[in-house]
Amino acid sequence: MDPEVVRDLLDRDAGFTVPRDADDVVTELTRVGLGHDGILPGLPLGQARSDVTYTCSRPDLRAQLDVIAQLNDRSVTEEIRLALESWVQTSKSDPKVLARAETVRAEIDREAKTKQSAIEAIFGGPAASKPPRQTKQAPA
Repeated sequence: MDPEVVRDLLDRDAGFTVPRDADDVVTELTRVGLGHDGILPGLPLGQARSDVTYTCSRPDLRAQLDVIAQLNDRSVTEEIRLALESWVQTSKSDPKVLARAETVRAEIDREAKTKQSAIEAIFGGPAASKPPRQTKQAPA
């Protein structure tokens, strides 16, 4: 069961709505609606949605994902997770990704060495124990 549903059921402040005709709950819900329409503001123009539940901006692609999930007897979220795991595995052996990873790793190493030298210069250590650089002084 969905954790949000369980939480809502256990919420003591939540009230229950009794339909007018107990035998026709579907009709009552259709008349009332779910009560969640229009409560959130829309996204600013040009801003993309970023939540995982809005997986794609193309309705046809989303429909295909829904069908694949149904055929595999899995949730859409599970299908997305499996696809991402597959993509990560594929990317791990992609030569372009591997080359970029080495470049990034080298940049990280350079930055770390620079920061380590700065800390040693401030607080002591191997970099701080080096003799100071001689500067030329103008003759007096």
